[in-house]
Amino acid sequence: MGKWDFKPDAEFFKKRLADMDMSQRALGRLLELDVASLNRMFSGDRVVQLHEAVKIARFLKLDLMVVVKKFGIEAHGVSAGKKSNIS
Repeated sequence: MGKWDFKPDAEFFKKRLADMDMSQRALGRLLELDVASLNRMFSGDRVVQLHEAVKIARFLKLDLMVVVKKFGIEAHGVSAGKKSNIS
């Protein structure tokens, strides 16, 4: 685990990108991050910021709370709108 107290589900994000025929490089461009920084985020060595999680959710067409959960971040009592059936 990285230095933060969470463990992202990197395989979930990589599979979602592959299913959408998108690359990590494309996601990195959206976030204005190089692929190395994106990999550090997915490994837990770099914390994902809220604005980045929002962009990732939009890019991957996921509910924000799914993205937050898949990054291993607890968000008790927080709702981001409609429910998603992806878990």
